[in-house]
Amino acid sequence: MLADVAAQRSNRKQDLLGRGLASSEDAEQAKGDADAGVASCKARRASASVAQSRISAAAARVTRFETELERSFVRAPFSGRVIDVRRRPGEIVGMEGVLELARIDQMQAIAEVFEADVRRVRVGQRALVRSPALPQDLTGTVTRIRPKVQKLDQIGDDPVARKDGRIVEVEIKLDDGRAAANLTNLQVEVEIGR
Repeated sequence: MLADVAAQRSNRKQDLLGRGLASSEDAEQAKGDADAGVASCKARRASASVAQSRISAAAARVTRFETELERSFVRAPFSGRVIDVRRRPGEIVGMEGVLELARIDQMQAIAEVFEADVRRVRVGQRALVRSPALPQDLTGTVTRIRPKVQKLDQIGDDPVARKDGRIVEVEIKLDDGRAAANLTNLQVEVEIGR
């Protein structure tokens, strides 16, 4: 803005000099002021451009740090209870993940049924689950019979267990799993109804 005013003043002085109404010294002074104003404006624009570049670079760094921070949070795919922490901050996370999360609102029991007896088990059958660790017996429903037959020695390490026996795992969804919510992996006895 000031450069434009100085340029107009210089043009008027040049016009007056051409008519003989101004001295060459006044015209040169006005031209010098106009040139200085233009140079000053260019310098300020360059300085503003540099400042804008610095602001853009800082904004990019902030965005990068925010993204890194967001990636550092661990979010569960469902509500549940952490039952085991496998990795701490700064440790490398492997295939086993960061933690073990249990869906305590959907507690279930796994019954190991001998292969000869599994033919009597059906999805939808009622089951009774008991353990001395439970305040009362729990009830549930058979929801799935896993299709894989397993050897007993793959399941446990009891030296007096029947090593040649084969079992099938049967999933039982508990009607009210709150009593068992703090007892993940509890050993129980299961009675599946007829």
